[in-house]
Amino acid sequence: MPTHPDTRPPRRASPLLSDSTLRCQTVRIGTRRTSLRLEPEMWDALETITRLTGRSLPQVMTDIDLYRQQSSLTSAVRVVILKFFRAAALDSAAPPTHWLDSAIRPPRATPPERQRA
Repeated sequence: MPTHPDTRPPRRASPLLSDSTLRCQTVRIGTRRTSLRLEPEMWDALETITRLTGRSLPQVMTDIDLYRQQSSLTSAVRVVILKFFRAAALDSAAPPTHWLDSAIRPPRATPPERQRA
């Protein structure tokens, strides 16, 4: 059977996959380091949260990881950012640390006995 050259154009990666707008950054959670891929706007929001609350990014990340209920840390970070700015919009008289605490911790939550690995 004769072979014919493949006349189809070469396959290229999807533009959505190859031109990702996500930014990867290494963060410290407790004593370990991990990397997160978030949109630049999410990183900007985290920077705003740390500036307003006076907490460091490792402190915020450690608390998010400790109290998270989402399956992934990335998802939990996005949810906390949303809750923080929602709390800021709804209760602008409260201090920013209150917005962050209410975004991270469910009402009357106590820390789990073991930290996530």
